[in-house]
Amino acid sequence: MKRGLIFAFLASVALSACSDASQDVKPERHPDKYRGGFYVLNEGQYGMPASVNYRTPEGWRLEIFRAENGGRKLGNTGVMAVCDDAHMYIVTKGAPYLVKVALDDFGAAAELDGSFEGTDAKACGFALLDEERGVLTTTDGAYLVDLASLRLGRHFFAYAGDDTTGGDVAVCFGRIFLLADGRVRVYDADELVAVNPDLCAAKTGFAEAGGALWAADGNALVRIDPATLRCETHPLGSGYSVHYNAWNYTPTGLCASKEGDALYFANSVGVGSDGYVSYYGRTICKFVIATKRVSEVFEAPVAPGGQMSTYGAGVHVDPRTGDLYLVYTEDGWGDHYLNTVIYVADAETGRQRRAIPYTREGETVLWFPSQLIFR
Repeated sequence: MKRGLIFAFLASVALSACSDASQDVKPERHPDKYRGGFYVLNEGQYGMPASVNYRTPEGWRLEIFRAENGGRKLGNTGVMAVCDDAHMYIVTKGAPYLVKVALDDFGAAAELDGSFEGTDAKACGFALLDEERGVLTTTDGAYLVDLASLRLGRHFFAYAGDDTTGGDVAVCFGRIFLLADGRVRVYDADELVAVNPDLCAAKTGFAEAGGALWAADGNALVRIDPATLRCETHPLGSGYSVHYNAWNYTPTGLCASKEGDALYFANSVGVGSDGYVSYYGRTICKFVIATKRVSEVFEAPVAPGGQMSTYGAGVHVDPRTGDLYLVYTEDGWGDHYLNTVIYVADAETGRQRRAIPYTREGETVLWFPSQLIFR
């Protein structure tokens, strides 16, 4: 959970240009218990299980997974979650690694049983391949997953070591895009064979916008044509760098706008000297795809206790409204993390619409929010 040097947008909002799905329109499904708000997946406090909170217009509903499942707990260190029409798939770094819950009542439907071929690997990212299969990335590589049972299938990509510049995954144009060891690797989604084992350099990804897949490589964005696999590098200019966690895997903070015409990210700032530099996500920036220009849209807040920086994915876009949802935590350790706020801002102007405290007066729980999930 400690702050270090920092896709998965929901599969349901992926652009049609990067989808294998047909044009059939599925009937809209309305959950019975949780509607009109958003979920927050929490890493959990120092060795404690992950948790999910839900924000309604009236306020917070805390630890809904535990409440709806008789006190049952998720694995340690929540990372990210993906939804289809009926279920949410929750990834935690510790066992059971992947849990499937029904969206109508948030009841547990299945969980991944066992470890990754006897290793002590940690889970990282997850993406849906189709209605029957998904792909789970780990610090040991990538596995096929049966969505009905959550049984692990083929271990189709493997590497040695605890890779913190990998784990991001996207499914686009019938292909699986993996980020590992600072490189983008491409696999065929049906055959699970490498199409291009070393496509381009990137440190964090992915976001789908403007008919393309995007990743980031420090002070540049990388545009990937999912059909031709042609890559274009777009430098961001002096003073700009896309923030990611270089020490511990956290979900990407690179986000596409609702319209798919822009990308948002937290600018990375180095703090320290004499070789001891920590990197923080501070000001939120916007990259307009048509003009290739970067602008600053939201300045990092300053709390009574000091500067604030993004935490977890940090940057999110509500697919319903297009608003930015930005998770900031006060810099420091221990109780500094109690000062966590979700800022909602207009995506065009950056004007703050509201600030949602993620902790209450007298709160003692350190949630460590990893990702916000919208439906």
